[in-house]
Amino acid sequence: MTASAQARPLSSVILVGGPDSGKSNYIFRLWLAISNNEGGMFANGLPEHLEYLQNGCQSLLRGEFAQHTPADVYSENVIPFSVATDEGAWKGEIVVPDCHGERWISIFKKREWTQEWEDRIAEPCGVLMFVRASSDQIQSPLDWIQCERMWCGLPPDEASPKEFDVPTQVVMIDWLQFIAKAFSDRFGSTRRPRLAMIVSAWDRVPEDRKVAGPTAYIAEEFPLLAQFLESNRDLFDVGVFGVTIAGGDFKDEPGFKETSLAKENPLSGGYVVRDLGPALAKRSDMTLPVAWALGIQPRTGG
Repeated sequence: MTASAQARPLSSVILVGGPDSGKSNYIFRLWLAISNNEGGMFANGLPEHLEYLQNGCQSLLRGEFAQHTPADVYSENVIPFSVATDEGAWKGEIVVPDCHGERWISIFKKREWTQEWEDRIAEPCGVLMFVRASSDQIQSPLDWIQCERMWCGLPPDEASPKEFDVPTQVVMIDWLQFIAKAFSDRFGSTRRPRLAMIVSAWDRVPEDRKVAGPTAYIAEEFPLLAQFLESNRDLFDVGVFGVTIAGGDFKDEPGFKETSLAKENPLSGGYVVRDLGPALAKRSDMTLPVAWALGIQPRTGG
């Protein structure tokens, strides 16, 4: 890929998502795919935080999902890569910052983010936004019954509830507005952030809903978010993916862990799905969402 052939691809992505959204598990599975040449992107040297990535990979290969990221962890994983495209070979570095989900919740509550995120936006980058299917950390959109219970029939001085868990889709839209504003301030209206919306733990989606694809899942579960993305196509270039890193749930799916560990590669059942027109593309290449967010089209990608 040369500068004359097309615009220079991006070299970094930021990961956005609250607690239990699947960010860390995806990072570890991504490094396995890159280091083992399992997809369209390949390792071109060792990452700076190799031990962090290797420990996470070993947990996955034992049939154990990553534990909750500690509050004091901020790991900026720099992964050198190469990729073959129809235009030729491209080499670069993926800079993938990973931090605990509560930090993103804090950004919403405090109406500000830290300098480290501001610095990351200073250079053009892609965005991976995660939400985990069936997570108990997801706050559902309010319905009429919930609104009435919270705000109706209370004395004037108690009109607002003392504790209110903001619906997850509202928080996600707020993050997107932060990101859109940051990009606009830095680059004007000439550059739209490439946003890969990822539904992690896609294996937990009911079979009859998997057929409709991840875009339909977002529209049904998070209608306000889907409407925001649809009405702001001028702000974001959006791709929606469903990702399952193992093809099932090691913890809650009976017999899945034992069956997986009996295989040479316990993660061989993992895959990525994406809506491509009327068809649903399903690939085993875990690098596809990152490659898309970076603006790279691997020769073997979708």
